[in-house]
Amino acid sequence: MTSGSPLVSVIVPVYNSAATIERALASVLAQSYGNWELLVVDDASTDDSARRARTVTATVPDRRARVLDAPENRGSSAARNLGLDAATGEFVVFLDADDELLPDYLEVLTAACDAGADIVVCGHVVSVDGAEDRPRSSRRAGRMDGRTALRRALADDITPFPWDKLYRRSLFEGVRYPEGLKRFEDMVMNLSLYPRARQVVVLERPLYRYRISAGSLTWGRVPSRDDVGQALAHLDDHLDADFRRGRFRAPFQAMLTLLTLLVAQSAAASGDGPSGRVDLRPYGADLPLGRLAGCARVRPDLAAAGLLLKAAPALFGAVYRRYARRSYGAE
Repeated sequence: MTSGSPLVSVIVPVYNSAATIERALASVLAQSYGNWELLVVDDASTDDSARRARTVTATVPDRRARVLDAPENRGSSAARNLGLDAATGEFVVFLDADDELLPDYLEVLTAACDAGADIVVCGHVVSVDGAEDRPRSSRRAGRMDGRTALRRALADDITPFPWDKLYRRSLFEGVRYPEGLKRFEDMVMNLSLYPRARQVVVLERPLYRYRISAGSLTWGRVPSRDDVGQALAHLDDHLDADFRRGRFRAPFQAMLTLLTLLVAQSAAASGDGPSGRVDLRPYGADLPLGRLAGCARVRPDLAAAGLLLKAAPALFGAVYRRYARRSYGAE
């Protein structure tokens, strides 16, 4: 441990990740910053994940690393919540079981908290099998208050992920990841946390390795329009109505537009409809012109994509599939 430095709880939800969990945990042990605790949450895996995780954690002295066993498989949100309940650190970070922390991830993010930041966001490297690594980061970097961060996150100017962020653990008091929501749980959780933060720091530097299998452009279950409704229901419970009005109105409309576009993009990439293509017209119908007009004030590119989805859904699908292949090196 590093004397005088804040303890960071590293939470790793695991489900059937035997092929990658040892590599992920090794990236924690290799951190240049030493004052951490490692909480691996096994979400009732049916493979060798838990045993492999225990083999690694047994090498860590002072019981700083342990495996928590979920009684039943309930999904990544429930696993993260179990980790949050057990965490003792001043800060928390999340690591997916098939990804890696780059060696100075914790050192750089904790250093950014010296001036009182409650959330620190970093860039990441996208690794696709057989393709060159590609750096990615938020559209807007810098230090800002929590309300400004919320406006930027609503407009998708800050990444929506949990794993490229360090959070002050006290922000989670009274709020947890929405269990039962299969997609967008990370986005809505971040939106719920930003107004609680005094300061947010967004860095461009890539400090996390996000791995994608080249065999899939959807990275899991294709989200549905119902998933959008569940995500918005969570925001209704945890985000004050004032953050939908006034200076937040246009960013909020941008977020609504983005959710619909993400569902349409996943459907377009899935290829599970007749003749290998999904009918995207219902998704365009979910985008009223008034919403697109509001979105255009802060994200004209998202508004243009929404208009394309409404006017030419087949062309929207073709453009997105080409973009995904070029961006992630998958064919």
